[in-house]
Amino acid sequence: MIEIKRIDAQIEEVIKYIEGSKNFRFQPYEERIMAESMYLCDHRDPFDQIVLATAKAMNLPLITRDRWMSAQYNQCVW
Repeated sequence: MIEIKRIDAQIEEVIKYIEGSKNFRFQPYEERIMAESMYLCDHRDPFDQIVLATAKAMNLPLITRDRWMSAQYNQCVW
């Protein structure tokens, strides 16, 4: 997002913001989530697959307007 100018910030600023936020957190990669993401093979973006698999594994709502994700997961919001 930074590279394509959709976020006007340095990566260090973004990390610092997330670390200090009560609303966001970093989630470490887990083997079960990586394995689940591999089953979402009808999509070309592996990062979208990982994000979606993480939301599903943790049973969390996913804030996105991505149509592919919304079709795959009924807890998408936007």
